Amino acid sequence: MSYLFGLLLALTIALPSFASDFSMLAEPAFGRSMLISAARERQKECAGLALYWAERGRSPGKEGAKRLADAVVSRLTIEIGDAKLAGELVEGKAAGYADPTKTEPFWAEVRDYLTQKCQPYFNAARKGGPELATALGPMPTELLQLPSEEQCLATADYAKETGLGHWDKEVGELLRRERFQYVDAKERDARQAVVEGGLKVLREKKPSEGQLEMMFVACMPTVVAAGKRLGPGIEDQLER
Repeated sequence: MSYLFGLLLALTIALPSFASDFSMLAEPAFGRSMLISAARERQKECAGLALYWAERGRSPGKEGAKRLADAVVSRLTIEIGDAKLAGELVEGKAAGYADPTKTEPFWAEVRDYLTQKCQPYFNAARKGGPELATALGPMPTELLQLPSEEQCLATADYAKETGLGHWDKEVGELLRRERFQYVDAKERDARQAVVEGGLKVLREKKPSEGQLEMMFVACMPTVVAAGKRLGPGIEDQLER
């Protein structure tokens, strides 16, 4: 059953309900939420699962679940720069487990598998204090950095090259125009070298389609900002 956690993460790439409109994609905090580490993703998952089980009288209990959720939200807040969104990300996980439409045995299997994997966090949450701090690791100290325009172009080029992901051709063209159209030849060459360097790294790492989709979402604030520099109304153009 070791495949289940990775599969679950791939399934959660779809935008949560509170982020289903285009405006959320333009928010830097939402873009940063795509860049959290695998460890933080696991902690977010476990915090949501703790809240789910707490409402059903299971470990780690309501106090422990709140402790864990608060601690994870505080770390996410530092990393993405938005306390409200950080809370929604954790609460959204809990709501996902409570979704009455998920009746297939697969979902119960995933939930029970992750419950087992989350037990160290649940145990630490019941104790609180130093035990919980140790389980979650040190507090982050700075915002996660959104990808640069050149990094996003490299990702777009890689998606086009491999046929993976759902990069919109117009988005890539808009970003390339903003970065290359109004600079001299020397600067264009320098920027293109950064793009090619990023593309080389991606070819070596060979990210999955799910990872590319997350990178696309992480790039959207960068793309929108670039579009605004080209002229007003870019959100409407991209949404169409």
